[in-house]
Amino acid sequence: MFDRLENALMQGADALVARYRRPPRPEIVRDARIVAHRGIFDNANVFENTLAAFDAVVAHGVWGIECDVRWTRDGIAVIHHDPDGRRLFGRARPIDTLDRQAMRRVYPLIPTLAAMVRRYGRKRHLMIEVKKTAGIPIAAVNRSLAADLAGLTPGVDFHLMSLSLDFLTAIDAVPRHACLPIARLNVGAASRAVASSGFGGLTGHYTVIGRRRIASLRRRGRSVGTGFVNSRGCLFRELNRGVDWLFSDRPLAIQRHVERYWPPA
Repeated sequence: MFDRLENALMQGADALVARYRRPPRPEIVRDARIVAHRGIFDNANVFENTLAAFDAVVAHGVWGIECDVRWTRDGIAVIHHDPDGRRLFGRARPIDTLDRQAMRRVYPLIPTLAAMVRRYGRKRHLMIEVKKTAGIPIAAVNRSLAADLAGLTPGVDFHLMSLSLDFLTAIDAVPRHACLPIARLNVGAASRAVASSGFGGLTGHYTVIGRRRIASLRRRGRSVGTGFVNSRGCLFRELNRGVDWLFSDRPLAIQRHVERYWPPA
């Protein structure tokens, strides 16, 4: 029920901000950092959070990739949003009940985090949302993240994100400056956690992160990411508000809007 209400409110907000018309200065458009939310996909021919979806991000020159990470029964980090494969693959086996070999058999399109890092690390900025997985000890989470992200520079090549402040705080394999809480209705608590825990910034829907909060975070040397930037009006509005990262469900369309104002060399 809450998710349906949230989606309806976001759709209404999207219709309003799509009317925004004031373009940012050209140099601001030039520096826009678009993050493809789960890649570029249609969930028919190319599925979200798969290597094919991420390959398309690279092919079209989009700045960053957002992905979701869960853990298998034996502590392997894999890229998938839902707790099981029902929505995308028609199979209801929970990911946290499968080991590495079973994952390959049941869900062959779901990549490991290690495979993603090998393929896209240092080529695209990785925005990695970690999902708290019941039954997987935090020590196993930290071991897998330390191993899979070892070749990357935190905060430069990737950031770690989570909806769970407690989970994000418990992760010590990634330095705090490279960790970003995702705010929903708890934006006040998330902002206070940024200040008290040394997180590198804040992400969330553009309707919950106001201009004053953005300015306050920026004054303290923190960064801000908002989603979902799916229209030219929203792109212009968020760039004018000083947002650092623009998460989009339509990254290719948004990238084209950027290139109209600042064509690639």
